Amino acid sequence: MTSNALPNANSPALLTRLVEALGRGLRTTRSLQEALGVDQRTVQYYVQAGVWLGLVRTGSHLLTDLGLEYAYAGRRRQTVYRKAVWAVPLINELMVGREPVLPSVDEVVRVLSYASPDLSPTTVRRRASAVRSLMAPAMGRPRPSVQDSIRQLDLPFA
Repeated sequence: MTSNALPNANSPALLTRLVEALGRGLRTTRSLQEALGVDQRTVQYYVQAGVWLGLVRTGSHLLTDLGLEYAYAGRRRQTVYRKAVWAVPLINELMVGREPVLPSVDEVVRVLSYASPDLSPTTVRRRASAVRSLMAPAMGRPRPSVQDSIRQLDLPFA
């Protein structure tokens, strides 16, 4: 795993706002900065987190199918987020044989240190904290079933 693949973003709420903005058609970094009230680097961090979770297409400000599902999921949004989190191989590796309970930062650090030995200990801890924060809304509930993964999105179009 490359160190750039690991997110720096740590707020699921801000990530949600980014996905909503992308879903509304905002595509430039500048428009996202203004909509989110953050600087350019923060927009980049959250786009990177969106890519990591499979919500944003790599190298663009476009949503994936899962990102579109998340943006328009309404009451099902938490279920879609859980599906995105559990689709990340690193998270599955971290959670093998465990209940879906949020691991400690130290547990995440151990997995990241092994997966990305090129990172400094300080960077590993910072990224582990970000990964843990992004995982948090998906923990404490059962993993999504295969049926959840193949269910078609119901959009309330007239």
